[in-house]
Amino acid sequence: MKYTLFILLLIAVLLAESVYGCTQFQNFKCAGKCFFNRIWQCYDRVDGDYDCICI
Repeated sequence: MKYTLFILLLIAVLLAESVYGCTQFQNFKCAGKCFFNRIWQCYDRVDGDYDCICI
């Protein structure tokens, strides 16, 4: 019972990420791809995939 709130919060965060932007895993992959760059950004493409911009 005490983990119910945590699980519901986790589900809400994952749903929000899938609707409104890149997931944490996608951000992690962008950070690895842009390792030598100071600034990077992950964004959703129209086809449902994501892409990284390394600056």
